[in-house]
Amino acid sequence: GEALLRLVGRVEEGMSGCGFRKEGRVYKAHMTVGRFRVPPRDVDMLSLERLKTGFAAESIVLYESVLDQGGAEYFKAGEFGFGV
Repeated sequence: GEALLRLVGRVEEGMSGCGFRKEGRVYKAHMTVGRFRVPPRDVDMLSLERLKTGFAAESIVLYESVLDQGGAEYFKAGEFGFGV
């Protein structure tokens, strides 16, 4: 809701102060569960679609993604609680 949009605005303002460009599109909350270059043949994408569900979060973790020839490496940059 509104708290998430305020958080997104604060993060974007802070990052733009560090030299990052602001996103040119409206923020849409999402969570990356998996990523692959070529989809495996044995994954039924329609079945995965049925797994959609709601959840409650107590914190958010910010990761830095560093790409190299072997793929991405992820480093935890910080964790921020929601005070729930």
